[in-house]
Amino acid sequence: EQVPEIRERILKKYDGKWVKLATWQSKTTFNQSEADIKAQAQRWASTYNFDMLEELISEPPKCVVCGQLASKRCSRCQNEWYCRRECQVGHWKKHKKTCDLLYDAQKLIEHQEGK
Repeated sequence: EQVPEIRERILKKYDGKWVKLATWQSKTTFNQSEADIKAQAQRWASTYNFDMLEELISEPPKCVVCGQLASKRCSRCQNEWYCRRECQVGHWKKHKKTCDLLYDAQKLIEHQEGK
């Protein structure tokens, strides 16, 4: 019931300001600095406990590369699933930056919590 009201408020508030808003978003949201990306990764890592979320998944995980049923996952970040080693090795170049960010954020959280 409130979605149309919220939509109308947003449309009214930003009427004639869409270009300015898009410019601001492109600088702050879509082109973040390395520090901002690391901070976001840290927030995600602290928000999501992948072991807990795994129990909530109703269907078995699928390989991020080929879509087949997956039984292996990235040993560092525990975030990406793979059906076989070849898929994981082939995907590493693309996954490495994200993996590093998630791994570093998790280690920082563990350090801060005294683990």
